[in-house]
Amino acid sequence: MPENKGGTREGGKPIEGDCPVLYLLHGHTGDEYSWIRGSRIEQYVNKNDIAVVMPGGLNSFYVNSLEGSFNYFDFLSEELPNRVKQFFHVSNKREDTFIAGLSMGGYGAFKQAFNYPEKYAAAASMSGALDMVENDLLKLSTDLKKSGKKVPILYQCCGVEDCLYPSNSKFRSHLKALKYDFVYYESPGGHDWDYWDSAIQKIINWLPIRTKGDLDID
Repeated sequence: MPENKGGTREGGKPIEGDCPVLYLLHGHTGDEYSWIRGSRIEQYVNKNDIAVVMPGGLNSFYVNSLEGSFNYFDFLSEELPNRVKQFFHVSNKREDTFIAGLSMGGYGAFKQAFNYPEKYAAAASMSGALDMVENDLLKLSTDLKKSGKKVPILYQCCGVEDCLYPSNSKFRSHLKALKYDFVYYESPGGHDWDYWDSAIQKIINWLPIRTKGDLDID
């Protein structure tokens, strides 16, 4: 049998080798504990061979600061994956690497995916703040589509009562016009954890995770 490098899931079978990884980003005013406090993310990934990395990004929108003192974009794209790979048995293959986030984190996830399509197989935005003027996602997504590079599959969702719904609807139309391979989902809901807790379940089921189990969370 292959050496068990990945350990054992709670209540599950051993994980064989380097497992896929999801980088999961918090929103504005949040921190690295937001997903643990606000959702049942641990339960949702328990039956899937996937590691979840939840970095802290303060209120940076995961971009580099103008003065260069806090380079969150570089940290997320370069330093963090290298450190994770150094200490944990996670895969560094594109097909095993995913990124997602809520609100500010939705923007950060798509910005990473559009800038580094060679790193991510899939990216997801929940109630994303997708209309930031700085580091414009409209331009980044257009440039990527024109480049001929392999493009990550995308998942975008937003509650129809969310204050960011209009900008999400606009971005959906933009992706559709560019013929992106993406899933768009809208439903009743606001800018809150009730919506995001439900959304992350759908996203985990959507991710192309190898040897993925079935969720049975109520």
